[in-house]
Amino acid sequence: MTDAVEAALAAQQAIRTHNWPEGAHVFVRMGLHTGEPAVEGGAYLGVDVSRAARICAAGHGGQILLSQATGELVADRTELRDLGVYSLAGLPRPERIFQLSTPGLPADFGELRVPRAQRRRLRELLQARRTREPTLEEAAWRVRAMLPGAEVPLQKPLANLGAAFFTAHRAVAGADSFLAHLDRTTIEKETAR
Repeated sequence: MTDAVEAALAAQQAIRTHNWPEGAHVFVRMGLHTGEPAVEGGAYLGVDVSRAARICAAGHGGQILLSQATGELVADRTELRDLGVYSLAGLPRPERIFQLSTPGLPADFGELRVPRAQRRRLRELLQARRTREPTLEEAAWRVRAMLPGAEVPLQKPLANLGAAFFTAHRAVAGADSFLAHLDRTTIEKETAR
């Protein structure tokens, strides 16, 4: 793995010092991961390849990112900066990501281009809660489920709230049933009279 790290550092140094055409600025992001991909038809396949690609995609031009597996293998020979744990698209578990640092290369890149694991989990929970509001009947059952654990002074108000939800649910269901049997023409005639 040390060879891969040295190659990434050498490549970033070469890109940085290359004499590019006037006005051109080239920045390449790199991601390294250690694993055991499958080889089929000369191509590397598997979750380890996807993990390396996602880690690379999280970075900024000029940045070298390492997975935790790679970081652990080279930690005693390189300077690493722990960037935290991130959720990478399509991967089953979050990944701790490290930035490889060396004199002569930029060190400050800002936040990675993927959400931190905690933020992503919170956002998913919030989106799940927003997708559908509970029906009146579901709300009534939730209130009823709270009754056994509620303190005595709260039991009667909770029972009344649950009863109000059940009553409202029956009223809405009855109104839906009533309206389903009416047609628009009849309503317009009755209103005109």
